[in-house]
Parts: sequence; structure tokens; C-alpha cells
Amino acid sequence: DWESKNVSKIKNIVLNDIKDGDIVLFHDLYKTTYESIMEIVPLLYSKGYKIMSVSELFAVKGKDLNSGTAYYNAR
Repeated sequence: DWESKNVSKIKNIVLNDIKDGDIVLFHDLYKTTYESIMEIVPLLYSKGYKIMSVSELFAVKGKDLNSGTAYYNAR
């Protein structure tokens, strides 16, 4: 979201690539990020996705989180 600052591009990247268990990180620096989220979240809900914290996601998936590790998904 910080690189392109283009709502359509951000939306397409997220919606075309997302899979169950993915972590999507947004930065709160730009108006386009907010605008993207306002469009993306309802679409994700309509597809059956849920929005939750990383800790909640890992708990639901039955996986452990390790301090100092970068995670991109909980698959």
C-alpha cells in the first residue's frame, strides 16, 4: 500500500492473491490505504473471510507464534 498509493492497484493485489490464512499488512500513512481498506474489507467479508489479529489467526489455525519471526501467513 505504501509503494503504489493507488487504490485500484492495492485492491487488485489483495483480492487476486489472497488465500485462507494470509496476513495482509496495511500502513496507516496514506489516504489511499484507508480508501483501499474501505473497499477491500466488505469484499473479503462477502467471500467468507474474517478480519482478525495475527494472534487470533494463529490460534484459530492451531499454530504457535515465535518472537522475532516474520510471518506472511498461518498456513
